[in-house]
Amino acid sequence: MGTQAISRCTKTMHADASTASGQALTLKIADLVDANRMYVTAAFTLGLLALSVHPPRFFDLAPTGLVVATVLLLLRGRARASGIVMALAVLTKVFPLVLVPVAGIWLVATHGHRAAMRAGAAFGLVLLAGIALAVAVSATGVVDMIEFHLDRPAQVHSTPAVLLRLGDFFGVGAPRTQSSFGSDNVVGAGGALLIAAGTLAIGLVLLALTVRLHRALSDQMASTSAARWSLVAGCFGAVVATVVLGKVLSPQFLIWQAPVLGLLAGRREWRAGGLLLAAMLLTSLDTGATYSRLVDGDGLAIAVVAVRNLLLGALLAELWGQMNTRGHSQTCRPWSGRPSTQRTSPGSWRSHSGGKPA
Repeated sequence: MGTQAISRCTKTMHADASTASGQALTLKIADLVDANRMYVTAAFTLGLLALSVHPPRFFDLAPTGLVVATVLLLLRGRARASGIVMALAVLTKVFPLVLVPVAGIWLVATHGHRAAMRAGAAFGLVLLAGIALAVAVSATGVVDMIEFHLDRPAQVHSTPAVLLRLGDFFGVGAPRTQSSFGSDNVVGAGGALLIAAGTLAIGLVLLALTVRLHRALSDQMASTSAARWSLVAGCFGAVVATVVLGKVLSPQFLIWQAPVLGLLAGRREWRAGGLLLAAMLLTSLDTGATYSRLVDGDGLAIAVVAVRNLLLGALLAELWGQMNTRGHSQTCRPWSGRPSTQRTSPGSWRSHSGGKPA
């Protein structure tokens, strides 16, 4: 009994520390993207409260904090440090891997190819070291983990699972619920194809976000704040795409979006923030008897999950739309770590970078 109490206390302390650090780092980003700190704090807290029925786990909060730290380091031009922290985030939970193309384009555009190569080298070395350590501890465990994630079917909340069940309403396929791989899943004809299509869609969205960011940064009439926000929107857009299009969508995954909810509120992007908050509130309904009805295939429960996933899709579209720096009067340049009113000449990204990136 004493051991269980200590374990619960330790988990609570880890969660509280991760939440506090994530919020503090989000506030530092807020200063760089012209977001109101009070609104950021209020919305960040509100998002966590909306998801409080699904207690946050350390392995959801820790990578979220590391993602926020990565974005902050990118905004400050700390190339090598951003690569190291991103690798630690990926070793904690795989989803931050989707930040790589967006981060790469940002570094190339703002600090040049050498900075991007330094970040990539740091990222690769730390990632390989972590994998090597895991293999040394248990090679079979690493193989089992890879096979687990490759073989795992569509989890009951995921978009592929919802589409399988919607197909059943129209007489297409015969999906059934299966408890396996540590969760309740939906399997049936076409399931593997929908999962593959979702994976392909994630890749295409990442490519589109990368191109979008490159175009935004190439705009000669973009404000520095708008350019920095384009990076933030691109990074969290990549995370949203992974959540809404992937084959696993655990309710805790929406905790990954708490920082961007705060930043959206801080920038008074009420429509996008409202979409995300509504998705979080619908997720909070998915507990107890409601979850049991979802597993059993109840039409209303499936509709609630479908609407929640559509809201996340709409949020992705909103973040895409915000990666547009046209129409501003100040030329875009990288953030040097200090506020400045000095402008760069058209096309000059590196002349006021505050020195070499780390």
